[in-house]
Amino acid sequence: MLENYLIDWESIVDELKRKNAKKVLIELPEGVRSGIFEIEERLKDFDLAFSGENVYGACDTINDMEGFDAVLHFGHSRIPNLNYSDKVIFVEMRRRVHIDESKFEIPGFTRIGLLATIQYLDLLPKISDILKRQGKSGIISRGDERLTYPGQVLGCDFSAATMIKDKVDCFLVIADGEFHATGIAISTGKETFALDPNTGIIRKIDTETFIRKRYAMVEKAMNAKNIGIIVSKKIGQKRFNLAKFLKEKIEGSGRKASIIMMDEITPQKLANFPFDIYVNTACPRISLDDAELYDFKIVTPQEIYLAIGEKPLDKYTVDMINEL
Repeated sequence: MLENYLIDWESIVDELKRKNAKKVLIELPEGVRSGIFEIEERLKDFDLAFSGENVYGACDTINDMEGFDAVLHFGHSRIPNLNYSDKVIFVEMRRRVHIDESKFEIPGFTRIGLLATIQYLDLLPKISDILKRQGKSGIISRGDERLTYPGQVLGCDFSAATMIKDKVDCFLVIADGEFHATGIAISTGKETFALDPNTGIIRKIDTETFIRKRYAMVEKAMNAKNIGIIVSKKIGQKRFNLAKFLKEKIEGSGRKASIIMMDEITPQKLANFPFDIYVNTACPRISLDDAELYDFKIVTPQEIYLAIGEKPLDKYTVDMINEL
């Protein structure tokens, strides 16, 4: 599993020694947990323990580090505007991927904005070179202060796209799945394509089905009387001020609202609360990408604004952590 990624083990060991770390906690995304035996072999000179908590992003690094000298967080980059503990070391795992230039084609567009999740950022210069040979231009932009690298996209931050939407004809997004590309398409109003790094297939994003489903959820929220507002305790997701603002607005519309503080948000934890619908102020993917996992209704802050009349119904926007 780990052989598919570029990992600088020598630098990891040097950094652990620099911190004089003996006991080290390892945080792994679910997709690479099968690599724990290789990690143990590579870091056999340290006393290791592996976190069993889910790791979806840089927001998920553990807060309680008692008993450990360092935390190795695999698979994500540091969010620059967050204050992490000095114990946390981010291990960026760049995936080894080959792009077949002979099959690479985005017809009808000349200026193409290029974006990728952290695993595939190394592909952006290569794709830019391919486009140049095709007589086109690949445009890579730096986003806001939550992004470490130019061209980077997070599930909660599409600013590297929105900042150049008027300078490009379309966007190409390299990521696993189509969630990031869908968010960029809606946020920018531009034609957006998703490159599947596993198959090399480029697919145009259709936002119509996604938006139709979300408006169906907005309609349900219009009829809700009791609303739970979810606030995450995770670093980088904790939007308590937004939750208080939403509570005031919701109650001003004649509904009841309560704030629910949580660490990891799961269907089981929410099952017995007496709410008609939830507003999720934590990771947007919970509302938008994982909605089918929940037996109850969950909307984003932007969607509840539509439901209670704070924003016009035809002004749908995607939730981003860097926006209220």
